[in-house]
Amino acid sequence: MDDERAILTEPERLELITRLKYLMEGSRKILDALVSYNEGETSAEELQAVMESVEDAFTESAAERRGVETNLALIIEHLLKLAFCDNDQQHEHWKGEIQTVFRKKLIVYLKWARKSKATALINHANSVIAEIYQDALALYRSDAKVYLDLVNGLESLPSDYPGWTVKELMDDEIDTLFSRLETEKVSK
Repeated sequence: MDDERAILTEPERLELITRLKYLMEGSRKILDALVSYNEGETSAEELQAVMESVEDAFTESAAERRGVETNLALIIEHLLKLAFCDNDQQHEHWKGEIQTVFRKKLIVYLKWARKSKATALINHANSVIAEIYQDALALYRSDAKVYLDLVNGLESLPSDYPGWTVKELMDDEIDTLFSRLETEKVSK
């Protein structure tokens, strides 16, 4: 299909179809168990087990979204620290955490190393990235109450999201990312 109005790419459409099929199958399992229970063919325990198995699958998806959002917020918070902290001694530590902790977790969540990435999670993250940025600001402000090296940066924190995409946060060099922050400081 070569339609310029296409909202989703073919892999995105296929992933959406797969997810919808899964939702329909889960709904069908619950409906069948309810009918069977209503007709006295299924025990309350069996009905509960079916409902819990379907609920677990939905909860897992929500947990994945929270995991992606949390790790992106931590990457952004660390980029803010790199740009606005007075103590340069922490820079290597924060860069290391971005690279070896948060990005690694996202590689698994987003299936980043695979041809078929988790496009639904990536699209979700890109759609709420400005909100994730607000979470990162809150994390920075919270840390500034404990770590005095962060206090001076509070006044310079950009309130508007710098516009990074998930792809940029995953693939770009860390120095490139934090240099995009609008700051009065000279890039480190």
